[in-house]
Parts: sequence; structure tokens; C-alpha cells
Amino acid sequence: MAACGDNRRGDDAAAGSVQGPSHFGLQRIGRRALSSLLLKGIDALALLAMFVALSRGMDQNAYGLINSALFLVSFLALLTPLGFTVSAYRFLPEYSATGDRCRAVGFVRCSLGLTLLSAFGVSAAIGVGVGVLPLQRTSEWVVGFALVPWLLPVYSLMILRRKLSEGSGNLRASVLPDLALPVVVVAGALTFPELTAEEAAAWLATGAACALVSGLATLSRSQLLSGCDGTALLELRSWLSVSLPLVTVGVGNVVMSRADAIILSLFRDMSEVGEYAVVLRVVPLASFVMNGVYVVIAPAIAQAFVRGDVRDTVRLLLLGSGISLAGAVVVILPLLEMPEAVLGIFGPGYTDATEILVILTVSQLIGVLFGLPSVTLALVGGHLAFAKIMTLGIVANIAGNLVVAPVYGGQGVAGVTLATVALVKVAQTIALILRLREGAIISVTTGEADDERLRANRLLHR
Repeated sequence: MAACGDNRRGDDAAAGSVQGPSHFGLQRIGRRALSSLLLKGIDALALLAMFVALSRGMDQNAYGLINSALFLVSFLALLTPLGFTVSAYRFLPEYSATGDRCRAVGFVRCSLGLTLLSAFGVSAAIGVGVGVLPLQRTSEWVVGFALVPWLLPVYSLMILRRKLSEGSGNLRASVLPDLALPVVVVAGALTFPELTAEEAAAWLATGAACALVSGLATLSRSQLLSGCDGTALLELRSWLSVSLPLVTVGVGNVVMSRADAIILSLFRDMSEVGEYAVVLRVVPLASFVMNGVYVVIAPAIAQAFVRGDVRDTVRLLLLGSGISLAGAVVVILPLLEMPEAVLGIFGPGYTDATEILVILTVSQLIGVLFGLPSVTLALVGGHLAFAKIMTLGIVANIAGNLVVAPVYGGQGVAGVTLATVALVKVAQTIALILRLREGAIISVTTGEADDERLRANRLLHR
């Protein structure tokens, strides 16, 4: 966890944090957005091919079992990085703009080190719990739970590594190394048909490890892992003070999209979980455009707001939201018009989940419509408000799923997901509007001649 030794900013670097054009080059952002969309599209199709190969190479119970483990891993893999997966979009663009490489290296090293410790700690606790607690060893759910410690550490680091590359602005390095995961898993599914859940987990862990090694090599080539000897303990407190509240960003997003499947696996058989899992692998395609745009827009929004430029912040936000919604509509229409044909790609046993597909597709549409505004709240200093709203949403989602899952099954938990996503996204968007209005008032009352660094601090910490 060693990082930068000289944590002092020079006068020139400090001045660079506030200077620059008041209007971002939209053409440059557009080109980067197109590049990001292309890369995200390749990534989404590769992952879709991976899960199609698994669904066709495993029986429905085994597929539901491995997906129940993956849903839990995806939840924990966004919890163990301690919020660094989101704060990377705030700190790394700032350090890039000021030329402060030492702080960037320190942030990357500390985030990777703390995530590694956290992931191994959680994995050890799960392993001990499965081995010690008087659980029924033949239970399908317990078997899936026992697969988590083998997947969690490598998945946590792989996800964080991608966010670090995205935050530093290296789009190709954020996506291309992770293609090793679907390539390895598809090769395994084609080479060894009729995989068990344990064998699928082994292939997934191997593919994630290959992706992680390749991704860390790209960070090293970007000089984000080496140099700047010393310690960043003084900075670590500042990083954690922002990152820890943002844990709710990752956790909340996963709860809204994965808690339904995890809770469903507690009350229903794995074949029904398998059907639900197939839907959850399809509907995120509606948001891949938003995710691609976010990688480019988020650093620009953060830099605009740090400069105190609320007008540019709003302009970039509206641009990103418009592109995201247009891309989502292109994907959503086929899902609503021919759901059985879409589900049939995974195999004939999954076409009964058409109603669930329709419900969750509407949920995705709402998520895309309000997605960028809600996450932007965390980027402009409203991370505490974001955390409070998301925490309430998490509680409501889990409680609702626990109530409806035993009675209504997949359709019930899908309805709860739709309702809680709508409430949380709308509430966060309202909080963002109030935050930006406050920022605009401060920007006007402080005057053009006011020191912009002081104004930025007022905006970020009020």
C-alpha cells in the first residue's frame, strides 16, 4: 500500500485545477463516447455469449446454482472495494487535470491493497461459516454459497481494476483485458459439455484471474502502479472519507438488480432461479449505452463542478442522459415486442419467464432515464444524500422481496425491483436538482473574481 512520497502540490499544479475552458469540447467528448460505446458493446456481447454457452452447457438446476453464487459475488465484489470503485471517478480525473501523478499512484495502490485485504477477509469468513455452522450440506443454496470464496477475491480486484482504468480515462484498458473472462469460460463450456456448478465456478475463476493479470499489466504500463515511493496515509483518510459513503452506490445498484435473485433462491427451486437469471443477463443490455456514456461524461462532470461551472455540469448531464435514453430504446423495443424469441436463445426451458422479462425491462428503462442524474449526485459532493436515499432503497427492496418471494415467486420480486428502482432514482434526481441549484446560487453570490478553489470547496462540502 505504499504510494506517493511527496504529497505537496506545486503552485502551477494547483492553478491547473481551476483553469481551463469553461465549455468542454463536445466533439472530443462525442468521439470518446463513441469509442466507449463500441468497447462496451463488445464487452456486453462477449458476456452474453458466455452466459448463453453456460446455459446451453449446463442443466437448468446447475445453471441456477452457479448464478445464485455469481449474484452473491457481484454483490460482495462491489462492497469489498470500500467505495473506491465510485470515488475513482472523482479523484483520478482531478489528479490527471492537475498533473499530480503521485496522488494518482497512491490512490491506485491503496485502493487495490485495501480491496485485497477486504475480499480475503470476507472470503475467509464465508469459508469458516460454511465449514463450521450446522448447515445442511446437501442444500443447493449452501452448495452455491460455498463457491463464493473461490470467486470473490479475484472478482473484486477485477471490477476495481476496471473502474481505476475508466477513472484515469483509459477506455481501451478498461475493457479489453476483461475479455479474457468470457473467452476462457466459453472455451471451457465448449470443450467440456454438461458442466457442473463447481466446474463452471473453476472456469469462471480462471477467466477472472487471467483478466485481472492482464488488467494490472495495463495499469503498470500506464505508470499508475510504480514510482512515487513513500506513503499516502495522510491522503488515505481523505480518500476513505469520500469512498466509504459511496459503498452504498455499488451495493445499492447490485441490491436493486440482484437481491431479487438471491432472495428468490432462498424460497424457490433452482430451475426457477435459472429462469430469472437468464432474464437478468438480458435486460442489462438496455443500459450498456448509458454505461459507455458514463465512463466519458462522469470525469467531465466532476471536473466541471470542481471548477464551479454549474452550467457545464448541467449541459453534460443532459447530453449524456439523452444519448443513454436513445440507445436504451433501441434495445428495449425488441425485448418488449418478442420476449419469447429473446429468451429462446438461452434454450427452450427459459421461455416461461416472458412476464418477468417485461417487468424488468421497464425497470431498466426507468434506470436509464434517471441513471446519470442519480449517480451524478455523488460526483458533485452529494455523496451523503446519495447514501441516505440508497440505504432506504436497499432496506425497502430487501424487505419487499422477502415478503413477496415465497408467495409470488419471480414475478413478485421483479415487481418489487421495479417499484424500488423508480423511487430511489426519482428521489436522487430531485436531490441533484436541489444540489445544483444551491451550487448555482453560490457561484453567483461569490462573484467572478472569487478564488475558484475556495468556491469549489464550498460546493463540494456544503
